[in-house]
Amino acid sequence: MLDLTSVTDSARWTLGTRLAFRFAFCYFMTYALCSGIYTVWETIPWAGGYIEGCLAWPFLQAAQLLSLHVFHLHGIGTALGDNSNSGDTILNWITIGVMLALALVATLLWSALDRRRTSYPTLFGWFRFVLRLTLGVSMLSYGLDKVFLSQMPPPSLAVLNEPVGSTSPMMLLWTTIGLNPGYQIICGMAEVIAGLLILYRRTALLGAIVTAFVISNVVLYDAFFDVPVKIYATHLLLMALVVVTPDVRSLYAYFWLHQPTPPTDPWVPPTTRRGTRTAILIVEIAVVAMALGYGSYSEARDRLKFKSETRNTATFTGQWHIESARLAGKPTPLRTFDGLTITDLYISPSGGLNVRASNGTLLDGDVRFNPAVHTVKLDMGLVDHPILYTLQQPDASHLALTPIGTDTQTASALTLVRIPLPTHYPLLDRGPRLVINRMVLR
Repeated sequence: MLDLTSVTDSARWTLGTRLAFRFAFCYFMTYALCSGIYTVWETIPWAGGYIEGCLAWPFLQAAQLLSLHVFHLHGIGTALGDNSNSGDTILNWITIGVMLALALVATLLWSALDRRRTSYPTLFGWFRFVLRLTLGVSMLSYGLDKVFLSQMPPPSLAVLNEPVGSTSPMMLLWTTIGLNPGYQIICGMAEVIAGLLILYRRTALLGAIVTAFVISNVVLYDAFFDVPVKIYATHLLLMALVVVTPDVRSLYAYFWLHQPTPPTDPWVPPTTRRGTRTAILIVEIAVVAMALGYGSYSEARDRLKFKSETRNTATFTGQWHIESARLAGKPTPLRTFDGLTITDLYISPSGGLNVRASNGTLLDGDVRFNPAVHTVKLDMGLVDHPILYTLQQPDASHLALTPIGTDTQTASALTLVRIPLPTHYPLLDRGPRLVINRMVLR
């Protein structure tokens, strides 16, 4: 019989419990350390990103080989670094399949070679510890993105001028949350609090419960509004449930039977060595300091930098239609990474950029003006770096962009014409009100 509520007990575990633990350990430790997304390695200064990339590389390479040579898949979503900005590409799903297969094989070998061991209380302590660190880093990173209003920015010009029926479910969700900064900050604070609670052993159980509650909502958003982070969010929820599972019996006794009951230990690996206990404490403090302290510093720095770089964009704000695109004197349309022609650019007052493709879809981009030297950098997802243009504006309705530097041989010169847009948007003017005498839809 499977009894995961007693996995921290040193007594004999049932066969089902041992098999479940072995598989969960193999799979979730692999994902937590090798997924390459918000792992604990990010808290290591300078070297963390390199370690994270090296550990994720074998799984991504194996997935790419399978996608090309076994499943014979091609196109967007099947190659590494395809700029799709999606965490749910076919390559990501194949990577999860590789991890699952590896975990299953490892579980079978482990079970065959370790038949005599009847329980793993110490190893479960390390397992729970790594999952707590992973969840803490993830929740703090996600939460700080919202607190500093980086994840869901205010509606861009492109979104404001998009018919509601033409928007994607994700765009509608992002617009709803980004419309009111206060709501987004409160959601972010809930994630930050969950991340802090789960990293402190005395509040780890409460942190895991809050994390599971908050992430459940995120998973629902991702599933029903087609947000391409379903794999990652679902794994965070599963990891939170794995952390909580040993305490299900205690929670049931306390909340349902109203009986006093202690939570299940251990929240840190059981050890008698003082040096090991000190090292564990240092790791916990370092994770909090790097994820919260340095994370806040990075978010604030990037926001200040963004504001300074977009201070002089008012002249160029609006919708710009690409009237012509020529390379070496020949018409050469700009194309997205999946081959669609780019027809329009939307530059928001905040300096954000949206790109309209020929099939009507909108893609995110980035724009940086340097009025001192009359240049602009456009990142439209065409290549792996922003394209630098010189900028000329003969009048208020026209722009001429000419690539310079190394991009002169590959990037087209652009002639843009301004498309008139409304100067007033009721969506931005109508905030929350206490007194509403009549409900209106517009």
